Amino acid sequence: MKAGTKKRINTLLIVIFLAAVAYLYACLYLLPSISGARKTNEVINYGKIERSNEASCLIIRNEEVIYAQQGGTLSYYCEEGSKTRVGTKVLDIYPAGRSASPYYCPSTGFVSYYIDGYEDVFNIDEIIELEPEYIDQTMIAPEDTVRKTCEKDDPVYKLITGDEWYMVLAVDKSFEDDYTIGQNISVCFGIPQEPEEGEEAAEEKEPEEKAEEPPAEETEIPAVVTGVFKKESGLLVAARTRRYYEGMLRTRFSRVRVITRSEEGLMVPKSAVTEEEGRQGVYKLGVSGDYSFVPIETVTENEEYYIVKSDTIEQEQPDGTKKSVITVGIYDEILLNAEEHQ
Repeated sequence: MKAGTKKRINTLLIVIFLAAVAYLYACLYLLPSISGARKTNEVINYGKIERSNEASCLIIRNEEVIYAQQGGTLSYYCEEGSKTRVGTKVLDIYPAGRSASPYYCPSTGFVSYYIDGYEDVFNIDEIIELEPEYIDQTMIAPEDTVRKTCEKDDPVYKLITGDEWYMVLAVDKSFEDDYTIGQNISVCFGIPQEPEEGEEAAEEKEPEEKAEEPPAEETEIPAVVTGVFKKESGLLVAARTRRYYEGMLRTRFSRVRVITRSEEGLMVPKSAVTEEEGRQGVYKLGVSGDYSFVPIETVTENEEYYIVKSDTIEQEQPDGTKKSVITVGIYDEILLNAEEHQ
């Protein structure tokens, strides 16, 4: 075979191959997309949906402020947040020309040097008298009392006792249905704070009134709701926790994020959900490439997704009995937009 003929044959084969590829591409992608036969699917996976709201938080705890009995130079032995026993030496005060006067813990508790003057003001049994707007507006930071010298009757440290901590949340009225007594919630400290209009100027003029800076990372504290009080300016929610969080030793007022409900399970896009014969469900892709309607049972939702029960659900029959039916499961492939089903 001549070289020119062989070259022409090879060229023809390449052209035929490219034409075949173009034909297959058109069949698989172009024509289905034009006709609507090729649809977008979603693979079902596990996820979590949270319902939360921001609130202003007032922290109430059992605490006792210790005052200097004389002026002098201070020498400290306990760090901020230290858990101490009865009789632990916290500090010495050295009056001028005299020997040191030691200060010992009168009871077991946590030592803190942050004092704000509200230690004896709030009581969990009297919070019903508070208004949410008071907590919203009173965001004063505590004072760090660690220093080199003190005068007589100056506060030098405080001792926080007890295993329970209380939080009073000022919540917007729109979240009233999200709270019930006995409910488990999570209170998140350290949420990003956005300064209000004119706040920077106010901070320059009155630095002592500056609210405490939030922690670098969000800290989630589990708590139980112990009281819900409807007020004119909003909602007061009292919550109790036993979880130790060092930031709570010095924090009195803080902006927080409250998680009132958290559910984990199979995530189904709302766009995939439709109804057939009064039943809610999705179109599941079968091994043959066809879609079939599969009923679902929703647990909770957000703006974009439902969390649904997996594998089997109980469905009521016409005679009033209930029957287990197959529903969606992990890694099932469903039609993303139910409206595309024909």
